[in-house]
Amino acid sequence: MANITSRVFAAMQNLDIAALSTYPSHEIRPVLPSLVRMSLLSPLDNTESSMESRKQILAVLIGIEVVNSIVSYLQVNYHELEQELKKELQARQKSVYFEGQQHEFGLQTGIALGFERADVTRKVRVVLSEIFNIQWQLSDQKTFLQSEILDDGIYLEEVVDILCIALAELPSLLNILELADALVHVQNGQRIICALVANFPDCYRDVVTHIILNCDEESNEGKLKLSLLMALNEMNPSQALPTRSICVEILKVPSFMLKLCLKFPEDLVAFLTGMLLGNDQNVRTWFAIYIRSSQKRKSDALNLVRVELLQQLQKNIQKSLNPGNGEDYTVQGVVLMRLYCALRGIAGLKFNDDEVNMLTQLVTSRPQPTQSGLRFVSLALCMLIACPSLVSTTALENKSVEWLQWLIKEDKFFGRKSDTSASLGEMLLLLAIHFHSNQITAISELVCSTLAMKIPIRPNSTNRIKQVFTQDLFTEQVVASHAVRVPVTPNLNANISGYLSVHCIHQLLKSRAFLKHKVPIKLWIYKQICNSVRPVHPVMPALIEVYVNSLIVPNPLGKVNVDHMHKPFSETEILHI
Repeated sequence: MANITSRVFAAMQNLDIAALSTYPSHEIRPVLPSLVRMSLLSPLDNTESSMESRKQILAVLIGIEVVNSIVSYLQVNYHELEQELKKELQARQKSVYFEGQQHEFGLQTGIALGFERADVTRKVRVVLSEIFNIQWQLSDQKTFLQSEILDDGIYLEEVVDILCIALAELPSLLNILELADALVHVQNGQRIICALVANFPDCYRDVVTHIILNCDEESNEGKLKLSLLMALNEMNPSQALPTRSICVEILKVPSFMLKLCLKFPEDLVAFLTGMLLGNDQNVRTWFAIYIRSSQKRKSDALNLVRVELLQQLQKNIQKSLNPGNGEDYTVQGVVLMRLYCALRGIAGLKFNDDEVNMLTQLVTSRPQPTQSGLRFVSLALCMLIACPSLVSTTALENKSVEWLQWLIKEDKFFGRKSDTSASLGEMLLLLAIHFHSNQITAISELVCSTLAMKIPIRPNSTNRIKQVFTQDLFTEQVVASHAVRVPVTPNLNANISGYLSVHCIHQLLKSRAFLKHKVPIKLWIYKQICNSVRPVHPVMPALIEVYVNSLIVPNPLGKVNVDHMHKPFSETEILHI
């Protein structure tokens, strides 16, 4: 029996008889039972279009010899057969040791040979009894099932014909969902189920949902069902995205879900980002647990996804290496960095060497001084802190130090020339201040708010990047002297978001860094107060309070050289404010 092709399934789904008529007979052979039944049953309406469709179906069936045998299955007395089968089911329920009553069917020579010699009614009875026998074995928790007529490919076409007709004629005894549960354990069960679904295409979603709902990926049965799901999807690729949504909705078969994602690589990054950074906590937790466990098992689905993501990362890096081509890589670069941060921080993904090298190359690229460029380097800076593996070796660390030094020297970024209120300079200073005062919680908050995700940042994982900031880049004296040169924020108010120069000055005042290194700060604070408007920025009252405290008690712990004192505002300055 030929496998169901996607075009045949689509034609059956849309009842496109014109398309079916153009396909070779061996390709449409599995769906002949439905076509034959449609051609013989009286239509519900006698409209011209329905009569025309019937003629088209008959035209397709003409000349196909096997149609006659399918017609004979439709002539069986199914009412009488139903009564017999119900008696058989009752007998099975009464006796635990019920054996298939082959002798009643006159099959003393064996079920396969007897099936060949039996008349039409007996053939139907034998096939249905075999189905019941499989279901009974499953209820008895037998895992390895054998069926002489179902395992042998010779009888597949006839079996499918019988089951398709029986499903329509015996709805009280047969259900396509129960059939799928039983047949998935049989050698050729996958092909039979696909053929049944192709004959009843309106059941596709129900069958797929049922299999997903009852699939445990870890079990042997689950692996059979995953294989069946892939076969069903190959048969109906247009439903890949809705099927993926079903997986997410009922939180099942994540590996199958990822394989569906790989069919749409252009949508992969957006989908994974939504899974890990979306609003649904249950989805996020479920997917994160899957990624953690899949790393240990080396899941093929996760590995394939990582390979695809790496390829997309590589393409983005290629764009960054060719700035002259006019393509802006920073927007997609930001998306990729956020995804990898989420995979690392939320799902616990451990980057391999290729990923580390590629990510480091992306993070340390040097974009143009645009708003998207500023956003890119801000996230890149946070990623260096959030993903310590990016500075895990001396070579990687040197590359990061070189990039950070470029950031500090690059006036386009360090100043405020990208038309945004928040500056990268303030962010660098604030990070340096926090590293000097060992405020990992504050660093974590800054990184998490910039990345727009909650990820854990542990003190021991930041040791290397802390050393880079405090020893290689920003000594405390450099921080203090840099801070006063940062311009004040014009029209500072509570509606301005981001990390501003006022945050840096506030932290340095709290740590008494200006006093310690004899850096005058009065003029900067005075200018910022004059450049503040309502509603008042929440840091301003705290800034003034710390400044006043430093005037009253300049050396509370005796650790600061009191040779230098901050100067208070004069009366004229206060009146001017």
